Amino acid sequence: MEFRFLIADMNTIKELSCSYVRDHHFTIDPKKTMDEMVGGSELQKMKMNLIITDIDLSKGKAKMVGNNDTVELQVLRNEMGLIFIEITHSAIHTYVVYDTKTKEMKESDFPTIQSRNLLIFGGIGVSSQLAGMCVAVFRQPLG
Repeated sequence: MEFRFLIADMNTIKELSCSYVRDHHFTIDPKKTMDEMVGGSELQKMKMNLIITDIDLSKGKAKMVGNNDTVELQVLRNEMGLIFIEITHSAIHTYVVYDTKTKEMKESDFPTIQSRNLLIFGGIGVSSQLAGMCVAVFRQPLG
């Protein structure tokens, strides 16, 4: 995999349309051994889309539009890129949009990794990593 530095300014992104195509997950089950937990799943193909909109770095806020609802996100900017955080009563999810490119990516394309961590019924925890790409809409046109 070849990386190159970004010319587009991530500070001017107002919206991201993200598609995740690979998943690897772990299950923390009180009835299973530690070896079973760390074994995780095989890498799986999957399809999940989401839109992150109303990105406001000065306020540290954004919104994510999903299939069922729109939720508030916290947003941070560092050297890695944009980090979006979603916290609920039984879950924490992070969406990292990297300030770099893989080979053949366009200026508005950014690689992304989503980390989903939640507790489901019966005290079972699930943690997964999803990989994909986000396409950015900028506040001002690239040029």
